[in-house]
Amino acid sequence: MLDLRNKGPRSWYSTCATPPVARSAREFAVANLFIKDGTLAQTIGRESKTLKTFAADPKNAIFSGAVVALVDNGTAGAAEIVASALLERNRGQVVGEKSFGRVTEQQLFYLARWRWSPAYDG
Repeated sequence: MLDLRNKGPRSWYSTCATPPVARSAREFAVANLFIKDGTLAQTIGRESKTLKTFAADPKNAIFSGAVVALVDNGTAGAAEIVASALLERNRGQVVGEKSFGRVTEQQLFYLARWRWSPAYDG
């Protein structure tokens, strides 16, 4: 049983035993402990174009039994990725309250011709 309740992004990283790797890789490393093969998650862009695919590595899986994950409205970040991956790969059940899908990947885009003007400052 995995207790993912009230595991936001900061609390999850401080309690999970994953090596210090890049943020996105760390999120999927935890799911990979329970999922041996296949896709863990994907980043989908405009027009449903797949931008990134995070695949499971069989040598990183440590548990092959049934998994039950407990979630609540405080479940966020990497904990949501783990719960979602368990459901998508039919590796177990997710039980509890609705989480609110706070897992997002954001990217900042600069507008080349945009300039701030005091006339627009309201």
